[in-house]
Amino acid sequence: MTEQAYALAEHQTNHRITLERRVINNNIVLSYLGWFSGFSLGSGGLIAAIFLALRGKELTGAAAFLGAVGTLAGLFFYGRKKEAADLRGKRPE
Repeated sequence: MTEQAYALAEHQTNHRITLERRVINNNIVLSYLGWFSGFSLGSGGLIAAIFLALRGKELTGAAAFLGAVGTLAGLFFYGRKKEAADLRGKRPE
């Protein structure tokens, strides 16, 4: 009976380690996707702003630039706030 309980506990431990490894790997992938998306959006906004400014539409180019930067900054701060709230919810009291 003791060997059976030990085997069950060992199996459960291995299962939990596997699940935690998957979660960590998925979080890393999502982090890289977020960085890539932010880079793409920021680059696109900057290119659009430069293109518009070179075409003589300085005000529209400035608006495109500020819109892109504002969106990226807003998403960044929203993500940080959500992450901090998640961590606060996981702290033992």
